[in-house]
Amino acid sequence: MRSKFIYWLMLLYIPFGCILYNLNIGFINLQYYDEITTLALLIYTLYNVIIKRCSFCRESYLFGAVALFYLLYSVLYQNIRFNVAVYDLQQQAKPYIVFYCFITLKPFFSSVQKRNLCRVAIASGAFLLFSFFATGAHIESTYLFGMSGGSIATTALAAGILYYALSDKDKHSRTIFVIIISIGLLGGKSKMFGEYFAIMLVLFFLHRHLRMVSLRTLLVVMVLVVGGIYVAWDKFNYYYVEGLKNEEIARPMMYKAGIDIICDYFPFGSGLGTFGTEASRQYYSHIYYDYGLWNIYGLQETNASFAADAYFPSLAEFGIVGVMLFILFWVKRYKNFRSYPLAYYKIGLFLFIVLIGDAIADSSYVSNRGVMMWALMGLLVSGSLKRMDCVVVKKK
Repeated sequence: MRSKFIYWLMLLYIPFGCILYNLNIGFINLQYYDEITTLALLIYTLYNVIIKRCSFCRESYLFGAVALFYLLYSVLYQNIRFNVAVYDLQQQAKPYIVFYCFITLKPFFSSVQKRNLCRVAIASGAFLLFSFFATGAHIESTYLFGMSGGSIATTALAAGILYYALSDKDKHSRTIFVIIISIGLLGGKSKMFGEYFAIMLVLFFLHRHLRMVSLRTLLVVMVLVVGGIYVAWDKFNYYYVEGLKNEEIARPMMYKAGIDIICDYFPFGSGLGTFGTEASRQYYSHIYYDYGLWNIYGLQETNASFAADAYFPSLAEFGIVGVMLFILFWVKRYKNFRSYPLAYYKIGLFLFIVLIGDAIADSSYVSNRGVMMWALMGLLVSGSLKRMDCVVVKKK
């Protein structure tokens, strides 16, 4: 029963939570699909913990304590309105809730369920390809159901990694995986080209685990980073090299202001709902006035569309302590990846590349498009992927 609930949640998520997410026809509005899915998952997990005697991992309790601290800090110390802080907290906590719920539930899919999920992944890739040609095959256009180039890219990556994670991970599976994620290049987003390059290197040229601290690891990371930047150089240069000299471009100014906020609001940051998030855009934070961002296009009170288009600046809300916790979280994840066989280690690196790569220039980390990535991360870290494959191997 527990795995059946997770199976249907994952089966429906890419079609409704990614592809049709912007569909708004009459009473049909799916823009809360990710929040509703996360809430349902949390309630179901709590039910299993209380009634079925499942147990949360120790790390999830630490996360809950940190979340509660920042809520109280924001409301009581930074005098942020309670509704604003709660609105931001649910968005910031969403990816971690999905992750810890999957670790707690440890779902197990049958071979039929795995095949069906793989078929959905392939069908999603085919639809993205159809959407591209159906709208005139124009790069960086608006595609069917209001999908943007960014959503095309991230959805293709989510579908591709979902397929590969649940496939046999053989040569045939690798080919289909590459085809699905290659469709994401049609969105024309520079970050996608960089992530694609890094994923290809890991998939075809990484033949053993990397140690945390070694010359080889350093060289591999340098190749991935430098190669990714080279492939996406035009946009990287526009935003993060030349852009830092231009005080009229929103994204680089958000990064500069974010560093200032971390220093000024030492050590716990400016608080929830104040900077770089949807909450700070919806309820227009005073921070944008305090740091002279209010007159930059896309950051004005009447048009704050660029206030939440990258994840990393939002870490300023949590200060240097939040940044350190973020780093510790991902160091722990990497240690998890290294404990698995090479095929699963690579899946962990794929997820890391996409989530961290998108965080530089997108908010997929906390948006609807990131939920599937976090679900797959939970399947990987909980050991569910390995257990499912082991059972299939034994049956064969």
